[in-house]
Amino acid sequence: MTQPTLHPAYGPLAALLAEMRPDWDLDQVIRELIGCPWSHRLVVESVLAARDEQGSRLHVRDAIVKIPSQAQPATPEQVAAYRAHAQRILDRRHTGDDQ
Repeated sequence: MTQPTLHPAYGPLAALLAEMRPDWDLDQVIRELIGCPWSHRLVVESVLAARDEQGSRLHVRDAIVKIPSQAQPATPEQVAAYRAHAQRILDRRHTGDDQ
């Protein structure tokens, strides 16, 4: 079984969603995002979900993954790496260092 290719933009997308919805758990957002194959639809569905003030957490997997075999398994190390990436982005934004 080959490991799925994860996209480097999951971290920045998670950071954007965390800024849009500070009430959401960053770990849950990352797990939900990386469980889906990267696509423009994932970005759109995620942003739309963040705009819905009724949702207490991110739910996009059902809209993106139509066949269970399309879901991407992620190792704890991958989840930790994406979380660290998103957290670095958030920290830079809060300190004003956007470099």
